[in-house]
Amino acid sequence: MTTPVSSQELHTIQNEPTNIPSSVTLSDLQKRHVGLVLDLFQAKGTMAKIEDGFTEDAVYEDMFATCKDRKELGMSRTWLSTRDGLITKIVAGQFLGLPIVTKESITLYAEVVSLTPGASATRGNNVPAKADQIDIRFTHRFIFKFGGKQVDMNSTLIVFSDEKEGKIIRLQDRPMEEIPDNSLISALRKLNAVVAPAMVIPQDEKKDADMVEKFQR
Repeated sequence: MTTPVSSQELHTIQNEPTNIPSSVTLSDLQKRHVGLVLDLFQAKGTMAKIEDGFTEDAVYEDMFATCKDRKELGMSRTWLSTRDGLITKIVAGQFLGLPIVTKESITLYAEVVSLTPGASATRGNNVPAKADQIDIRFTHRFIFKFGGKQVDMNSTLIVFSDEKEGKIIRLQDRPMEEIPDNSLISALRKLNAVVAPAMVIPQDEKKDADMVEKFQR
């Protein structure tokens, strides 16, 4: 019989960064934030973790998506706009939707390469802010549920950790190579944008636990 998902499990970060050069010293909070980001990419995210670790106006952005608050990290909505001459696609469900579209989501390599205290950042409401910038060299593998296709992604993840608020104010995913529009990783993002809207954001702990039970076990 499967053990019920506990409140503690919903809030517990499963990853802890271990690949950190001697020249970089992270605080316990910064380590938790790196671990949280790894959890999210590994399809181990919960709304509880997102609420614990991200400010309400936190920003997540990659080549295909920009989420301008923490709910968009877990709920489902697609919006198109232009910024700096590029199409920016806000795909809500980038992380909580991953277990729906992937069979496995595995981190092959993660190394904290630098820490920049008091770096400039921008919140979701476009208000300038200062936060500690953590750069992570990141190699990750996605395996689709549909067709079993596999794709590896090489990126630099940039985490802006606010020590005062104790939360992440911005998360950026910067691929190390160009991603063609017809590539598998592009297809994954687009598939996530299609499938995730069918998912309802967990409104309470019970629904959060139900999602873990259904998609992560």
